[in-house]
Amino acid sequence: MFQKLKLLSLPAAYRKFFLFAFFTGAFICMDYAIVRPICTSVFLKAFGSSWYPYVWLTTIPLNVLCVGLYNSMIVRLGCLRTFLCFTSVVVSTHTIASMYLQMYPWLSFFYYAWKEVYVMLMLHQLWSVVQATFSMREAKFFYGILFAGGGLGGIVGSVIPGIFAVQIGSEQLLLLAIPILPVAFFLYAQMLKCTDQGLDYKLEVQERMHIGKAFMHGISLIRSSRVLPLILFVCVFMHLSMSFVEFQFGAALETTLQDQDVRTQMLGRIFGLVQMVSLSLQLIGSFLLLQFLGLKRSFMLIPFLMGLHQLAYVIFPTFGIAALLYGTQKVMHYSTFSVLKEMMYTPLQQDEKFRAKAFIDVFVDRSAKAMGSLLILGCQTLLMAHVHLWISLFALFLFIAWYLVVKMRFNVLESNRPLV
Repeated sequence: MFQKLKLLSLPAAYRKFFLFAFFTGAFICMDYAIVRPICTSVFLKAFGSSWYPYVWLTTIPLNVLCVGLYNSMIVRLGCLRTFLCFTSVVVSTHTIASMYLQMYPWLSFFYYAWKEVYVMLMLHQLWSVVQATFSMREAKFFYGILFAGGGLGGIVGSVIPGIFAVQIGSEQLLLLAIPILPVAFFLYAQMLKCTDQGLDYKLEVQERMHIGKAFMHGISLIRSSRVLPLILFVCVFMHLSMSFVEFQFGAALETTLQDQDVRTQMLGRIFGLVQMVSLSLQLIGSFLLLQFLGLKRSFMLIPFLMGLHQLAYVIFPTFGIAALLYGTQKVMHYSTFSVLKEMMYTPLQQDEKFRAKAFIDVFVDRSAKAMGSLLILGCQTLLMAHVHLWISLFALFLFIAWYLVVKMRFNVLESNRPLV
């Protein structure tokens, strides 16, 4: 209720901006909620969970290309046309996948890699504009609600594979995702109209860069910032741990459920449940955490809770515990972690919010999973008899390191000046 009253106190243009941002995020996450279980299930049928590390490694060159292309386009074309270009590419890949995945299952490898990248690019384009519009004071009240828009869209999207996967078939369900992102583009355009620059919203920098230089510019921004390295650290820890947890869950799912469409249905229901829990945390939990624990303690709470769940999986390595661990990490990522991370971007400069953020949110996030894949491949090669036990122990070590690094890094920053 307190957040709702704060929202009503905003000027009319801000309320319209907030409303369109809310539904833009909802439709982007609705699209992804349909695509993700289908893509995962088809990939597991064609390749199996042992191929996860290879597809995550493939995302590295794809990440470099997409981030460099985005950082160049955002200056040359502006926000609206850049969003339109990426929307067109995503809709085209959905269409091609729906037509040819069943005929050529090997295409699921490339579609899975693209799935890992495109959603981050779409959400990044939304949140860069949001962060350039709201102040840190406003962010504490409104970011949780904006993330709830994504949670709401994720719940609606998860219903489709959760109910219809067995009746319609996994590949054919992709046809239902095709019209969703064009609606998100329309809402994004309406959101831009509420800003000072309107539909011509562009990143205000003097120098235009080619793709390679634009990519390296994001790295230089991180090196010169006092806050961005901390954001980079927590993102690496989060997504590196996600690679371990996702591999464990994928292996358990592959062993427990053999039928592709039944697996798609199960994934849709799990993701729907994850989104419902995330929605409650986005609306209430993140706000209460910030009020009572603050930014540093809230960040430190995440690896502590995940470490406890990973320890439970070490003791009881069953499908139920693997699903609980996977769902818990997804809930933490979609709600608490994402809200806290986006808040840390808010006081930064515009160039940092657009181009350095693209480097971290897209390239670093997905490349961290590729780093995890190298460790998983090493375990598969050298420790074949105890792969999952060693991965669990590595994950536990990672959560401890995450806790300690975040604590020390926050202390260094706050010894000079409060972070936010």
